[in-house]
Amino acid sequence: MNVFDPLITDTALTCLQNTVAKETGLNISTSTPSKKKLQSLKLSPAIQKEYIAVHKRLSLLPFHLLENSLELFEFYFSDWQTIKLSFIKSQSETLRSVPLLFDGLLAMTLQGNSCWPEPPWKIAQKIRLLAHEDRKLEKFVKPLVHILIHGDDWNTGTNKLFLKNDIPVIISEHHRGKGETEYLWKSHHKYTLQRETILKNPTFKSDWESIKKDFSLNKYYDRYGIIRRTIMPERNWRKDYNPDYSSLQEQFQCTFDFFCWKWGLYGMKREEPLLEKLSFAITPYGTQIFIPSYWSFDYVRDILWKDLINLHRSRGVGKQGPKLAFNRTEKNKQLKKLYQVCKDADKQKLRGLSKCNFIKSRMGFPPTLDDGQLRKLIREAKSV
Repeated sequence: MNVFDPLITDTALTCLQNTVAKETGLNISTSTPSKKKLQSLKLSPAIQKEYIAVHKRLSLLPFHLLENSLELFEFYFSDWQTIKLSFIKSQSETLRSVPLLFDGLLAMTLQGNSCWPEPPWKIAQKIRLLAHEDRKLEKFVKPLVHILIHGDDWNTGTNKLFLKNDIPVIISEHHRGKGETEYLWKSHHKYTLQRETILKNPTFKSDWESIKKDFSLNKYYDRYGIIRRTIMPERNWRKDYNPDYSSLQEQFQCTFDFFCWKWGLYGMKREEPLLEKLSFAITPYGTQIFIPSYWSFDYVRDILWKDLINLHRSRGVGKQGPKLAFNRTEKNKQLKKLYQVCKDADKQKLRGLSKCNFIKSRMGFPPTLDDGQLRKLIREAKSV
């Protein structure tokens, strides 16, 4: 069984495809590997089915994840199954945890980009090199294992290896890829009116003509024909460089930044002003809301809060409060006790019904407690 199996079931894939189509208007069809590729991998029928399901899921994700990470999954389903045994048998505690780290990074990759501080597929590529005897990379992997792996499981602190609901995140990434934030707006007129006002303003046109006269703009356009203002980091941190404005590039960027500041823009697409938008971003560290300087914000009428909160809670953020915190603390104490009782049962080599009865007796659980519910509590205890 693969750690990411819940993400590639037929139900999960169908739900993701239908929801993305409904919410974004994108009619994305899942792609499958060619027969030639399947033959070259020489996978068993069961493994081949899983590989095809991974291929389908990656094709539903934005930002070229299929192209960037498919080769890693091909490695996972073929050579990795043998190579990881050498890690598991290693004398090094770090190397013994590498398979768990690698599998988890692939599970992250299948849930999009936004919620991870670094691209997980890129780190997995480094582990693949480590698997091919590049032991210099052990120094890179060791601190990651120390932070993220605890025993035979992941330890992600306040975050989770699996998002509670990855679909809102993936939908937001599809919208972000098209530069759209409007799907979480209630009111659109503030943006529309401001844009029309700027387009009709002769001073705006004069300012832009002045910049075109003073600078050769072709060297500053990107491949989409866009020039962007300088990106400001979160919490108003300043730029990470200290320009002295001696180069033409710095002089242009300074002028263009003031132009964008004057008119509330984040850039220009040839002759078209790109007005700042009320926008939202889920990041590895939290959820950001950006309100443009020209926007008279009305928290009741401007945002679809239910959808935004669903996006934020996709990580699995639970309800909070003093009473809930106390109850959660007490439950954790019980789960830690349960974990120790389970270890005692294992030492006595108890199995099946006798193990369940032993645990119920030691924990003070009623004999009528369903064994399925007990197993669920045991799984929780192992994760505390």
